[in-house]
Amino acid sequence: MSGEIIAHYRLLATPGKIGIGVIYKAEDTGLRRAVAFKFLSTHLASEGQASSRFLREAQAALTQRNTCTI
Repeated sequence: MSGEIIAHYRLLATPGKIGIGVIYKAEDTGLRRAVAFKFLSTHLASEGQASSRFLREAQAALTQRNTCTI
């Protein structure tokens, strides 16, 4: 997927795999800043428990003091 564009984000590299998915280093082409994309593994996407955990992690990340949304 490296080099692929999703909306206005360009996937640059796959820095690491996690237990339930993969994290890509990406670039926000509009704001010209580095971001990270975390994707749930395809084979786990249909599992309710994995999807719920993934959603909880995303919600928790947005409450961290070093995270902001624009």
